[in-house]
Amino acid sequence: MRKLLVSLIMALASLAAAQAKPATFEVASIKAAPPPDRPTMGRNNASAMIVDNARVYIASATLGELINTAFRVRSFQVVGPPWLSATGASAQRFTVQAALPQGASKSQAPEMLQALLIERFHIQFHRVEKEQSVFAMMVAKTGAKLREAGVDDAPTPAAATGNQKVSQAPMGNTIHMEQDLTMEGLCDLATRFLDRPVIDMTEMKGTYHAIVELSIDDMRTIAARNGNLPMSDAPAAAEPTGSTLVDSLKAMGLRLEPLKANVTQLVIDAVEKMPAEN
Repeated sequence: MRKLLVSLIMALASLAAAQAKPATFEVASIKAAPPPDRPTMGRNNASAMIVDNARVYIASATLGELINTAFRVRSFQVVGPPWLSATGASAQRFTVQAALPQGASKSQAPEMLQALLIERFHIQFHRVEKEQSVFAMMVAKTGAKLREAGVDDAPTPAAATGNQKVSQAPMGNTIHMEQDLTMEGLCDLATRFLDRPVIDMTEMKGTYHAIVELSIDDMRTIAARNGNLPMSDAPAAAEPTGSTLVDSLKAMGLRLEPLKANVTQLVIDAVEKMPAEN
């Protein structure tokens, strides 16, 4: 009886240890990658994680973008060294290739990427709750004027990856951009041009065709912020800056409401710029 009890205790201990161990890729590599060949409106499609059957692939992403995917956070939630938020042409990018272990699901891929980044970049972190100024993206009283992506469009392979189109006005002072985005993606885009994070409070769950007109001044704003301090450190204004972006949101039947909100921050205590050997 005593032997049976000891065996049972050991089995339970082994089970607990297995459950506590984070899921990991079966095999994985992280290699330096060139920057994307053209600027993007929102999140760079090349930085997106593609999970095809058991294969995981990220073409070209900065370490900051990899952290966002792995920890399921947005860029304004990450507090770390200034270089970690760099997104310009000079920012170091990486290609990730990995394989899911047998029996693993696609939904586990971000946690496996998290374990990989912690191991290769020697990341140490903790989480904190912090109240900060944000803009809440809401539907205007007149109602949303966005059409769902794919409606009235001939389906194309690009539609699945954001089908981004960028053009410049003849006088050269305005940039016209179109892309299929979720509301979270549109909030990410808006955050890049404003002085505080934008959170989604629209309750719109689909993917929509966004049309944005941006002035050269607003484009300079985002260029100047590449590699600067996190948005949470920027001074909060009572009204949105980036006036052309705000006008575009109004045209889509959306508005920005300033308020205070508790935001979970991922604080990076230590991180290496380059990964350990594969």
